[in-house]
Amino acid sequence: MTVFFDNQAFYIQEYGGLSRYFAELIAGLHDETDIQPLLSNGWTNNQHLRNANLTDRSFFAGRSFRGKIRLMHRMNRWHDAWQLRQQSYDLFHATYYDTYFLAHLPKQTPLVVTFLDMIHEKFSSRFPELAQDKMVIEGKRLLARRANRLIAISESTKRDVVELLDVDPAKIDVVHLGSSFSRPINCLPTNSPVSKVRPYLLYVGMRAGYKNWAGLVEAIHPLLKQEQIQLVCVGSGPFNYEEQTLLRALDAEKWVVQQEATDQKLGQLYQHAVAFFFPSLYEGFGIPVLEAFACGCPCLLSNSSSLPEVAGDAALYFDPDDADSIRTALQTVISDQALRARLIQQGQQRATLFTWSAMQRKTADIYRKCVS
Repeated sequence: MTVFFDNQAFYIQEYGGLSRYFAELIAGLHDETDIQPLLSNGWTNNQHLRNANLTDRSFFAGRSFRGKIRLMHRMNRWHDAWQLRQQSYDLFHATYYDTYFLAHLPKQTPLVVTFLDMIHEKFSSRFPELAQDKMVIEGKRLLARRANRLIAISESTKRDVVELLDVDPAKIDVVHLGSSFSRPINCLPTNSPVSKVRPYLLYVGMRAGYKNWAGLVEAIHPLLKQEQIQLVCVGSGPFNYEEQTLLRALDAEKWVVQQEATDQKLGQLYQHAVAFFFPSLYEGFGIPVLEAFACGCPCLLSNSSSLPEVAGDAALYFDPDDADSIRTALQTVISDQALRARLIQQGQQRATLFTWSAMQRKTADIYRKCVS
């Protein structure tokens, strides 16, 4: 059986949960004797594909010019559509919600679509920028009807898809994600710069809108100063103008810092952090939680959406809309070392329940059912 994947996830992201998931899936399917993954060999600067040796094509990597993203998207859509018409395959797994492929996909070919979350549908009224993304909203509605099978990455996401798109629950398979941090990364040597800085909390990923970064900073900045702890924010680029303005207004520029990190450096940052903070209002799964667990970092998580499903009793929870609740969680993990040690132990045990290999096996079984 040949399973064709388009390039959507990999030209949308240079790195991130969506593209890491599909890179891990495609790489793992090579171990299935009866399944041959076929990836559209478009243009991408995605780091996860490159790390898995799944691409040797880039698109003006390291260069920036007006219209670059738009041009890359158009070229890849044209190329993917051409590949859909030219290649021979038994099943198509779309890597995002753009429905361009429906005009080129043979009607008898089974279609699988992964639903990562229902953020746009649940939070468009609160965050207007989500309502503007008509492609995602309309695409999900159409694909929920057209696909032969839907994959949801958590029970929480499945419930939301059923409720918001009126999909038969029997059409949806839940397949949890995994973590590429499958074992603790060696601690940094004692002369490493990371071990010399003041204690820090860790925040990973995007910061805008529903990710609730601003709410976290507003809630904890007095404690950062009082306890002499920094909040280190990894990824998503330097602070933008609005974020810098907020930090200046709170006199928190010294206490909230940003940096980029490779996977190895990120693993080391997890290991040395006082705790990992995840204040998001909604997550379809939450890969960083598993990363923190694997690296022995206590987790402070929102009590919303999929996060309790993923973390179980191995995390300390707070209400992401309640500043007092956020502060209480931080004060608790700072003051209670026995609790912190227990969270580390339970987190490492919990991480073993979610693996990319299990995700790959379950997804392969879904393909087999679709084709048979």
